Amino acid sequence: MFSALKITNVEKFGFAMFAPMWTDNNAKEGRVLYHVYDRAITGMSDDEKATALHAMTLATDDVRNAGGSSDFRPTSVIVVTWENVLPRMSYDPQNDKPSTFQLVIIYDASTWTTYLIFGYETSGWDKMLTNRESTIGYYVTQYGKVYKELLWVSGKEASFNLANLQGNTGETGRFIYQVGFSKNIINYAQKCDDWYNNQDQQALASQMASIQPCPCDLRQAKGDKRWKKDTDVTDMECFYQRHVLLTNATQYCCYDAPRGSLVVRNDGTGGHMFSFSPKTNKEMHLKHDVEPKTWCCSYSDNCHLYLAARPINNCQNYAAPFFAEWTVYFDNTGWFFGDPHIRTLDGLTYTMNGLGEYVLIVTTNGEFTLQGRTTRALDSNGNEILGTIFCAFAASDANSDVVHVEMNEKRDGLIVYVGDEEVTYWVSTAATDAEKEYVGVDISRKSSLSVDVLFESGFSLTMSISAGQLDVTIGAPLQFTNKTQGLIGVFNADPNDDLLPSNDTVPLSPSESERTIFYKFGETWRLKKQDSLLKHINGTSCKGFERTDFVPIFLDELLASMTDAEKQRANTTCKGDNKECMFDLTVTGNEEAAKATLDFNTKNTEQSETLANHSPTIVTLTLLNATLGEEVKLNVTTTDVDGDSVNLTLVYDLPAGAAFDSAIGNFIWTPINMDAVNIS
Repeated sequence: MFSALKITNVEKFGFAMFAPMWTDNNAKEGRVLYHVYDRAITGMSDDEKATALHAMTLATDDVRNAGGSSDFRPTSVIVVTWENVLPRMSYDPQNDKPSTFQLVIIYDASTWTTYLIFGYETSGWDKMLTNRESTIGYYVTQYGKVYKELLWVSGKEASFNLANLQGNTGETGRFIYQVGFSKNIINYAQKCDDWYNNQDQQALASQMASIQPCPCDLRQAKGDKRWKKDTDVTDMECFYQRHVLLTNATQYCCYDAPRGSLVVRNDGTGGHMFSFSPKTNKEMHLKHDVEPKTWCCSYSDNCHLYLAARPINNCQNYAAPFFAEWTVYFDNTGWFFGDPHIRTLDGLTYTMNGLGEYVLIVTTNGEFTLQGRTTRALDSNGNEILGTIFCAFAASDANSDVVHVEMNEKRDGLIVYVGDEEVTYWVSTAATDAEKEYVGVDISRKSSLSVDVLFESGFSLTMSISAGQLDVTIGAPLQFTNKTQGLIGVFNADPNDDLLPSNDTVPLSPSESERTIFYKFGETWRLKKQDSLLKHINGTSCKGFERTDFVPIFLDELLASMTDAEKQRANTTCKGDNKECMFDLTVTGNEEAAKATLDFNTKNTEQSETLANHSPTIVTLTLLNATLGEEVKLNVTTTDVDGDSVNLTLVYDLPAGAAFDSAIGNFIWTPINMDAVNIS
């Protein structure tokens, strides 16, 4: 028996012979032991796993100590030990003693790299006997080529004394070699498989639970400020979450630009989860999301493994940041506009003409705060009136920079600070949709008169100037249900409890008079000076706000006292009975300001309704088998969670021989040729 190991079917029909001592020995003496350690073996006990891991660690250290790549990571280790073997021919019991030696094969399937360790514990055979030779090395065939390497001692007397010779490892009796045929070849399928097997399933489940579902269509993705567009993608429009939670994960959502539909594909070219956000941790994103995707989806056929660990999202459970139906829980929007008219997160509208600084939103856990400052409104001649407008806002998350936005003295421009940095010039001159990133908050420039402020908590603000008044629109994430207070109300889809004073646990009824709402609710949310986030800046529109004795005009009282002529004028300007527009027109005499109030309210209402409207779900076969000359039928059904009617239309022309009944969703086709077709 010869002391060697033969392996057949080596990477496409070759074979390998590894010989720590190719010489004739006595099969009846001693024994041969072997063990295979493989990362892919399942069903191992904890002790077996620990033993395998220890073997892998030792093998990795051996390769790296021998100058191997720091990226080398064995997928399997084979250990064969010849213990106490004796020669078969010319055995001399006086001079021949048992020999023990070992072969270790270390294989990295991801790069098809193999290392051999020849280890010799004892060399007891008499090297001087005639007809005794030993060959040590390897011989491999692959793709018709032969790769071989022999140790320098092969065929020499020294081959029987290796236990006493210093090896190339620096240790006595220990030699390591890289098998020549495996250099510079990468097995991407194996790399993908190894990557998938090393995914922490518990951590993945936690990440999946923490991320937002994709918006259902492009319209929602563009309108939902929690999502940031990936400008590096050109063939689709793709978005990822602007801010991520502690898990670092984000959903990546892509849309077909012409149709606006969410792209869901099994080849990895659409959207799916990222374990690391490209915004917050680009290096880890490239290593753990992009590179494995290349191995699995681009360079091998294992994309199903990648998408099992980075799942596709089909927008199920997506909640838009705007809604019109208060009985359905979606993320919501409130706004402050005009001569302070307030629409709460639950849709209650009231007017609060206080003069000073107020808490607009404070979350019960202290995670988000929005404060506002008012100043006296002006009539069409520039004179102060008994009404107020917002002139400044300040907001922050618990751990973010404070964003301060204020209207300038001429009421025709913004003054903006993030922390202690003034970005007014940038807001005035930067490109549309230009962005700046700060601690826990992003700021996006919409125009010289409008900015979006986007916080890590998920709250979003749009602050803008129109007709000499500063307005703000607020988007609140669903997780803050029953966790908001202030002038914006308690966010829980119930407008009846929105008027909750800061010093009471019982809300006012929405049917109370504006005077009662002002004194018993609004004034209770007046800011204490030591709690203010608002800056004090010279040369702004915020003047005289420190007065606490100011008594405003109240909306309901004003409307009740209007003459028929005033009502007629207001109805004409305000296009109907819009109380907020009518109030601003009557108090200020400024039609431009009144129309700005009407337009702002109308725009936000329409946007809320539009974004809260879900795309319909289309159900049909994903695979259609068709035979040339034979009729095939396909039925398309639709559902809509909003109860809207759905009309089916084809984006592309029907292929020859096809007909589609859009009323009932029936598609009938008899293929007449082998041309490729697009049915959508």
